[in-house]
Amino acid sequence: MSKLEGGPKRKRTLLPFVGVLEPNGGEGSLMPPPLPQPRRSQRQQQRFRKPADEEACAMFHELSQKKDMDPNMSSLSEPEDNSTCSICMGDIVDRTMLERCGHFFCRTCLDQAFKVKKACPVCRLVYGQLIGNQPANGTMIVERDPDIELPGHEGYGCICIIYSFPPGLQAPEHPNPGVRYPGTDRVAYLPDSPEGNRVLGLLRRAFEQRLIFTIGTSMTTGMQNVITWNDIHHKTSIWGGPRCFGYPDPLTWCESRRNLERRASQWTDRLACIDSVFKLKPACPICNTFHGVYIGNQPEGTMSVTHSFQCLPGYEHCGSIAIDYVFASGVQGPEHPNPGTRYRGTARTAYLPYCAEGEKVLKLLKKAFEQRLIFTIGRSATTGLNNVITWNDIHHKTSMSGGPECFGYPDPGYLSRVQEELRLKGITDED
Repeated sequence: MSKLEGGPKRKRTLLPFVGVLEPNGGEGSLMPPPLPQPRRSQRQQQRFRKPADEEACAMFHELSQKKDMDPNMSSLSEPEDNSTCSICMGDIVDRTMLERCGHFFCRTCLDQAFKVKKACPVCRLVYGQLIGNQPANGTMIVERDPDIELPGHEGYGCICIIYSFPPGLQAPEHPNPGVRYPGTDRVAYLPDSPEGNRVLGLLRRAFEQRLIFTIGTSMTTGMQNVITWNDIHHKTSIWGGPRCFGYPDPLTWCESRRNLERRASQWTDRLACIDSVFKLKPACPICNTFHGVYIGNQPEGTMSVTHSFQCLPGYEHCGSIAIDYVFASGVQGPEHPNPGTRYRGTARTAYLPYCAEGEKVLKLLKKAFEQRLIFTIGRSATTGLNNVITWNDIHHKTSMSGGPECFGYPDPGYLSRVQEELRLKGITDED
């Protein structure tokens, strides 16, 4: 389904399920008959039933996805009887049954649910083909390099997937029809193994159905009306592990923390996997809650701070803070991608507003620098050079003006975003 009818994404919460679908008891049945439902007037029904808007339908789809993580939920995810709509939780009005799975809903509720996703809200059985709103003028090119081996997949070559989109105008199915969006190029990597080729085939199908990308707000830069990933995660780096969106990534299963706690007795055979993940990042891979102190592989350098009366756009009421990072040339250590290989030195300057929140972010950045988290050594995303000092997913404003497009101000949401990026690396002001 396209997102034309579903509207913009909104924060979703979960609707409760009711119980197990069982046939009504009757003559000759071993099960007791269901309790009689109280009769309601039309006015009471309207008051009881929640509006079947698209958000409620989306909530239901989200809860149904939990069944994939916990097979024990399957017996608890069906309505108790055929008189209650599983979407609005009220009495069914204008009963409609999905033929392939046999679940019943209100006609209006089901119509709204199918606008979000054309699948049964209970069992997720798809009716028709799901089509996204990825810009239609993009290309997906696949290249293979037998000489490159991905960490954790030694013995196989590398599949390089190149996505390319030119600039264009948003269509009616996008958030702001008629508004221009910039083009972009993205590169992702897969091992050239049987499993990697199977994933490649699935990604081709997803690209044809316009599901890989969407148009919205970038989670990293905060820029709006740009092409972004659409919740199908890709490995955009060859190395660096999960924290750098690269390989190796030993965690091949994903369960919610609540489910893991409930299944604590089954952890024995998973401790080795958890230990290997914690060697890369001492945090829960599901919720990013840190356990211990996270130390990065930033090379030796200095961080100095100066204050100025010069104002930043959007913060005209206060001065500014300039942060200077300086790194000398050196040799990569054992924790770096290529131990013994030289890297070039660099100097970077970033800016913060000289206000209470800016001072708070500065304090967090100092803590992150001490834990060697601000920079890393790898391949530059802008120049393509290898074995250089690069930013490590904690975004800085390296220009005083120009807005997000130039990594500068004004950018009203920047201070909140960078605090969230720091939190994901275990840097908070709770100490």
